[in-house]
Amino acid sequence: MKRSIMTTGLIMLTAVLLLPACNITNNDSSSFSNFNHELRGTWETPQGMHYFSAATVLIDYDTITITGTGRPQPLDYFTPGSQLRGYSEETYKSLDKVEGTIYIKDKGTWQSPIHYTMWRDTANQKWLTLKSSNAFFDLTLCYQQ
Repeated sequence: MKRSIMTTGLIMLTAVLLLPACNITNNDSSSFSNFNHELRGTWETPQGMHYFSAATVLIDYDTITITGTGRPQPLDYFTPGSQLRGYSEETYKSLDKVEGTIYIKDKGTWQSPIHYTMWRDTANQKWLTLKSSNAFFDLTLCYQQ
């Protein structure tokens, strides 16, 4: 009995000492998750689909990079060519589409969220449509890799 009390006490003491080392109580407002694995990769505007610009969006584990000639509307407010921190949250998923929200941190601030819909066409090609409350147009991108 005495040994089990000492063992329990030792386990609790160890847990209390390890919690700060794990930074579980991180109150940093820049804490975030990551991008949905289905969003990760290179997305591009298809030839002729968006006459006002051509864009490439590279989504990695926890970063997003926006490049191209002219910036497409939903991405106008972000620094082009920079790796920006971000994450996504899935809000709806069915057999043929996934909907959710993308959050991007630019210039030290979390910007207005971008809503997305991802789907596959009849040729099994992945597509991504981005919508923003700040933008006049939606942007549709085609998955490249």
